[in-house]
Amino acid sequence: MVELFHDWNLWNFILGFIGLGVTIYAVKIASEQLKLMREGTYLDEDPEREQLTEERFVKDKLDNQVINSIAKTIKKEFDSYTDFIVLRFGSSVTFQDQEINDYDYMVLLLGYVEESERGELISGEPFIANYNNKNIDIQYRDFNSFLFGLTAGLPFEHSVINSHYYIYGDKSYIEWLKRISVNLVIDSEYLNDLLIERAHDVNKFLNDYFDIEQPYLMIVKMYSLMSIICQILCTKNLPKEIDSKTVLQLSKPDVLIEVIENADFKLCYSEIIQLFKKRTLEIDYSRLIDMKNIAVQFAMETFNE
Repeated sequence: MVELFHDWNLWNFILGFIGLGVTIYAVKIASEQLKLMREGTYLDEDPEREQLTEERFVKDKLDNQVINSIAKTIKKEFDSYTDFIVLRFGSSVTFQDQEINDYDYMVLLLGYVEESERGELISGEPFIANYNNKNIDIQYRDFNSFLFGLTAGLPFEHSVINSHYYIYGDKSYIEWLKRISVNLVIDSEYLNDLLIERAHDVNKFLNDYFDIEQPYLMIVKMYSLMSIICQILCTKNLPKEIDSKTVLQLSKPDVLIEVIENADFKLCYSEIIQLFKKRTLEIDYSRLIDMKNIAVQFAMETFNE
């Protein structure tokens, strides 16, 4: 027996075997939970989750329905990713339904995939849906691309992390992103260059792929283009080093619109904001085409300055 205790090779084998067993069991449990979650049953059938759902979602189970739909979409469209996080952001972080025109969800997809597989997950094209007669916008984003945008100082990423309602997933990732945002020192010149690059991409999209049969996607693109152009105008006058508080100001339309001097451009941006936030639900398609031309003109004049 004494010799047995001194046989370190044997003990290393036994401890290693136990560790392997624990690891396999943990992976098995995690895989089963992910499988149930993706099948849309994990959130509904787990009693602890149901209790949390009742505590969190005062009005109804809209978030729960959306998460189940998200899980099915990921299984079908983005199966290379291993997990996901869901946040609600924008005006829908409040529970007061009378103040909410639509519900915005951000889905951060975790896992490493080839760049060629990311596609629209880098920019996050919105998926438009409807649940219980509520307008739903869902953005699916590759976590690493979102992280890059945050560290580069992009206003949208900072606004999401600064003001959101956590719904689902590993919260430690979000806490980490918060700490990055708060402590970040941003190079405004690099940010300006990145914004110009993004503006060119959106401008090209509107010129090459404008589709009146997808009005809300076009509204999103016009809102994005005019907001980015305003952000470019703002960053020109900023010091080289800025913090996240300054960047957050660049995410607010009421701040951005004040840098527009041309009355036609300002009116166009104001109308696009109303449409984007679904404060105006009736769409004048001929006016939509006019606004697209005005937004592109605003961009081109800024590029040529």
